[in-house]
Amino acid sequence: MRVYAALRAEYVAHIARLLSLAGEPTPPREAQSILELETRIAKVALAAAKRRERDLTYNPRTRPELEQMAPGFFWETLLDRGRRRAAAVRGARAGCGAVARAAVPAGAARAPGAPTSGITTW
Repeated sequence: MRVYAALRAEYVAHIARLLSLAGEPTPPREAQSILELETRIAKVALAAAKRRERDLTYNPRTRPELEQMAPGFFWETLLDRGRRRAAAVRGARAGCGAVARAAVPAGAARAPGAPTSGITTW
């Protein structure tokens, strides 16, 4: 929506500033990639009312289950950053694999030159 163009530009600038402070090598490019990923996720995520339904939002998954649900997504990096010893992810929403597949094409996160550094820092 055009209404939010200025707000999105400010958000990207904010992300870029934070990534710069964190030492990321290409903050503007990474910031734009982060906004694009967040936008794709928002388009396929559950509506607010559905997110309050426990049966739809509490679905623990093991790492192999997550990898099977969304191959090519950077689960290893994402999970190892915060929980190196976690055997399962609590609070994973039903359909999170569909969200990840819709938001990140298979193999995109591992493709050479793919902006994954900034998103894991963010």
